[in-house]
Amino acid sequence: MAHALKCGPCSFEDVTVDPKHFCVDCLEYLCTACAREHRRHKTLREHKLLGETELPQDATLFEEMKKLSHCSIHDDIELDQYCKNHNVLICLHCLKNDHRLCEDRIDLTKLLENEYASENVRERIFELQRKCQVQLNETMELSEVANTNSKEVEQHINTLVDTLTKNVQNLEKKLNEERERLISPVTESVRLSMQTLLSIEKKAIHYANLFDVASTFGTMKHNVVFHFLVSMLMKELEADDLLKKNSTSKIKCVQAISSEEIVNMMGQFSLASACSDEQGSELCSEEASEEDSVRFPPPKTRTVATQEEELVDSQT
Repeated sequence: MAHALKCGPCSFEDVTVDPKHFCVDCLEYLCTACAREHRRHKTLREHKLLGETELPQDATLFEEMKKLSHCSIHDDIELDQYCKNHNVLICLHCLKNDHRLCEDRIDLTKLLENEYASENVRERIFELQRKCQVQLNETMELSEVANTNSKEVEQHINTLVDTLTKNVQNLEKKLNEERERLISPVTESVRLSMQTLLSIEKKAIHYANLFDVASTFGTMKHNVVFHFLVSMLMKELEADDLLKKNSTSKIKCVQAISSEEIVNMMGQFSLASACSDEQGSELCSEEASEEDSVRFPPPKTRTVATQEEELVDSQT
């Protein structure tokens, strides 16, 4: 149930009065009489008072907007400069204590004029959301590919197991263990990538809502801080290079001899990681071939080779 709004000063006097105004600077709801009194004080005359039609049902975004231009370390001091040496926004207290020797510092107002003058915060937030959603969708698709690959490999293993009858149990156990070992780094990379993308998307949505308030009631510093925060998120998104790498790794299960010979060579069966280029041609390094695959003698009767594509771009 929605929380009933009350005039702050009247509530202090244990009187319940419906508010008609909201002070953006004080973060307080005011009735008509208290708003009139609020304007009388010289120190409060410059405060932004919202009318009844603009009255927020929740002051949370306004509270966050107010904190946005304040130092995260010294929350009672407003941000003043951007330190390029450490890539952080700092207040004068930070400057005095920790950044006196930093040579590359820019005043926030100059930062807005020089670096962010031609950029639109809302457009950057929307672009961040769009890119995040695109990468999230592609990552989910890659996750499905990895799962499909795992199931296909399992199917191959089961088919092979049916042929090997009594001797198949040890083979099945070994292949499945190798499959899990090979697929585990991929699924973990996908999970971490999805976790990162969902986190960035959540922040972007929140910034979009917060910017709706700040664009109307915020200050120039709020705009600068938004540019900085969105830039940091954009860098974090671009750092998620899971999708930049070709999804070329494979799990390859090779049967190059007859079933009778397989029975005698069960201990040599293994799964192998394989690579492919964008056209699907195999491109395995000599190192990978020697270390990750099992060599068999030339087939005497037939060759059965099955291979399922694996995997997704790795996450860093």
